[in-house]
Amino acid sequence: MLAVSGWAEEKITYSPELVQKAEAGNAEAEYNLGACYYDGEGVTKDYEKAVEWLEKAAEQDHKDAQTLVGWCYYGIGVTQDNKEAVKWWKKAAEQGDKIAQCNLGGLYYVGHGVLQDYKEAVKWYTKAAKQGYIDAQCNLGSCYYNGHGVDQDSQEAVNWWKKAAEQRYAGEEQNNFEVKYFKATESRGAPVMVLEKDGDCLTVRSPAVYSRHVSLSHPQEKILLLSGYVDKDKADFEPYSLELVKKAVEGDKEAQYNLASRYYLGDGVVKDVEQSVKWLTKSANQGYANAQFNLGGYYLLGIGVAKDAEEGVKWLTKSANQGYAMAQSCLGLQYAKGEGVKKDEKEATKWWTKAAEQGDVKAKEALEAIKKSESK
Repeated sequence: MLAVSGWAEEKITYSPELVQKAEAGNAEAEYNLGACYYDGEGVTKDYEKAVEWLEKAAEQDHKDAQTLVGWCYYGIGVTQDNKEAVKWWKKAAEQGDKIAQCNLGGLYYVGHGVLQDYKEAVKWYTKAAKQGYIDAQCNLGSCYYNGHGVDQDSQEAVNWWKKAAEQRYAGEEQNNFEVKYFKATESRGAPVMVLEKDGDCLTVRSPAVYSRHVSLSHPQEKILLLSGYVDKDKADFEPYSLELVKKAVEGDKEAQYNLASRYYLGDGVVKDVEQSVKWLTKSANQGYANAQFNLGGYYLLGIGVAKDAEEGVKWLTKSANQGYAMAQSCLGLQYAKGEGVKKDEKEATKWWTKAAEQGDVKAKEALEAIKKSESK
């Protein structure tokens, strides 16, 4: 499998030799075999077998396996068990894995599998942020901005958001934006970043508008509602309110999307994934690209609906055809894996190229992995 799948930096595929090594107790082989079953790389996809082998490696302190099996228990492929997710992410986090540190911080932030503890969330976010992990830097900035687990400090929030922005945008070959300044928005007073390139400006909302949303970092398919950091649309996500419900009922596609996000996150309303699917579908059927992308993710991952890769690809394609970069990136991955669509490396490259041209990091990594593979 290519590195774009997230589990290995080298091309690993199912083989009798790999099985033999795994059965002999080799932790790296156990991890790679579990990843093969998870991805369906050279073998029929089987999440139960994936977890079986990943746990064997994780029990030998293989931190990548611990991080991945934590994701499995967080509801990706097997019955969700937040306490098990906490258990494995904590083991990996204590070994210094920045993704696990960020995710563990997220679970403490929202109280999934543990008692909610903002200070503990800040502790783990900080460890990951200091390793340069962008999601953790964004989340840590939000903690400082909102005074969650730390003394409220807007300047420290800005410092962490700026670090994240500079890594994500500044100096990229395609974008090459320079972080110019932060300013206050008129609506909420939360700062936004202004990035500049050759006199053109791109405004980037700060993560403060997602103050109740914690970005967990799935290494394979980052299909989480509101996972995008840049949004070129002018509107912020609205908090749950009767006015938001009224607009959604009246058919406002953006309000429907925002209402779906509130139900998904349990933000201002009791978490209800079925309601989230309902409103996301309404928005997607009206052609809202963000909703189409996330609905595709729901079907791919089985969130609130029966897992259906073909249906997921259908919605990703609708979003991708509207130029939504994250959908293009994920669609490229589906073509590369042949999941929900016939495997087609040319189509994968086509969509990754479109996404990369918009600055999508995962798409760029995928194209780079292809180049390295072809040069061997």
